[in-house]
Amino acid sequence: MDRRLASGIRYESALSLIASVRRSTSLPTTFVTGLDSMLDNAGIPLHRGDVVELQGLPSSGKSTLLYYLAATTVLMRRAHVRVDRQILEIPIGGKEETVVWIDCTGRFDVDRLATLVRHQLVVLITRYRAPKGIGAPRDSEIDALVEECLSRLHVFSPTSMLQLAATVHHLPDWFKKNALDELGTVLLDGMSEFAWLEQYEIEQKQADVAAGSRPAHAATAATKKPSGQPPLRLLCAAVAHLRRTLAPLIFITQWVFRPWSVLPQLSQDGLPFYSHHYGPPDWPSILTPDVTPGATDDSNDPLDSPSLVDGRWPTFPLALHITVHPRRKPTFRKGVRFDEVMADVRKSAREREKALKGQGVGTARAAGLGTEGITCVVRRPGGIEVGSWDMSIYEKEIVT
Repeated sequence: MDRRLASGIRYESALSLIASVRRSTSLPTTFVTGLDSMLDNAGIPLHRGDVVELQGLPSSGKSTLLYYLAATTVLMRRAHVRVDRQILEIPIGGKEETVVWIDCTGRFDVDRLATLVRHQLVVLITRYRAPKGIGAPRDSEIDALVEECLSRLHVFSPTSMLQLAATVHHLPDWFKKNALDELGTVLLDGMSEFAWLEQYEIEQKQADVAAGSRPAHAATAATKKPSGQPPLRLLCAAVAHLRRTLAPLIFITQWVFRPWSVLPQLSQDGLPFYSHHYGPPDWPSILTPDVTPGATDDSNDPLDSPSLVDGRWPTFPLALHITVHPRRKPTFRKGVRFDEVMADVRKSAREREKALKGQGVGTARAAGLGTEGITCVVRRPGGIEVGSWDMSIYEKEIVT
């Protein structure tokens, strides 16, 4: 075959073809009630391969939202439970998919996730069996179900931006050898952890250039970075590769480094949007339209963007950006007794349980104080606000 003719034939791997089909045919739900309802009303569905960025102040609820996403993804669709010498097939309604959690913070708590999964199972099994007069399963039965769910979870803990990029890049190869279920979601928690180290390396390099010297530590660092590219750009290329091959839903959390650095516009509820410490050209921004090489303006964003076009580094579009805001007023107010606060909490919990009947997971039964009134503001490309929803966090459950 003539080489010139062969060079015009487009090559596409099977994984890339499957990923494109998944994106065009699959409209996954997050099971985050407020978010799914908002996107449905706005006519903005999520697709396989979409990237959602979460940003907020420390302890605002970003990682907690990831725990919820992980719990609903690893839950089985139907559970087989032995009760009173009979095996019940109980609808659970989970995704029953593999979750990859990339923990950049070193604070991932598997017990926290197990608690959420167990509570969800107990509540749903109780709702199925109680009206039928069926007894409760043994704790060992519930433990076995929790273990089955957690077997779909895989945790990676990189310690630098370069390790993070390598981890994401090699996920497709790892998945082919290790995962049994479909990879549904990748949760990248706290990539901001590496920002200060990256900033330090940049400042050191600038200082070396200014001094006209090249110390040993700079030469060593250069040998560790492929092609001399910044690790953040390597991470962008790795995420683009992951979207092209496996097309999971990808959620990435970042801190707000400078709370005083806010954008001019406010949300519809008067809440601030924060400036990014990562931005173009090294990192995509929700404020700009999709600039992925080869991308189109329609909703079916192609996943097969080329590696490098016209000298531009490959990136990926952000499908959504979620800014997480903690509650604006404290639970304890001056001059109010603790028993009055607890009474108000129990009353509001009963009201929510009544309002969410048939949909919630037993808010009133999640004993103890929680964190309520967390507001999550959603924007789509161009920085256009889609809306917001509220989230509440309790010891055993997260209400979204």
